[in-house]
Amino acid sequence: MIIGKALFERISLNCYLTKSIWRQICGKKVREGDFSFYDRDVYKNLVFIKDNSIDTDLGVNFTYLVPSDTKDGHNAILKPDGDKVMVSNQNKKEYIQLVINYFCVKSCSHYIDAIKQGI
Repeated sequence: MIIGKALFERISLNCYLTKSIWRQICGKKVREGDFSFYDRDVYKNLVFIKDNSIDTDLGVNFTYLVPSDTKDGHNAILKPDGDKVMVSNQNKKEYIQLVINYFCVKSCSHYIDAIKQGI
């Protein structure tokens, strides 16, 4: 909301916003490469999945374990019944896009909406 207000009032802020946030403010789709700025380790894992053939069961389904300050965290289900759908060669692109969408869009969508309303 502060960033939105500053943009609305044409006040310059000395802050860093990731590419994914800028794309969303501009109404553009978040790209796969934008995610590398968000979390390098998760990005490397997604690139590995994308670049390699999945011939065996990786034990990965359409959920993502979200760390928490309390206990073990929780599983974010990336699509309906995602906990029952295993990642394979046929659906790995969808999995990658859903993980990126979860981190870059869903997890910060209320901030993006506040910024857009301030403009």
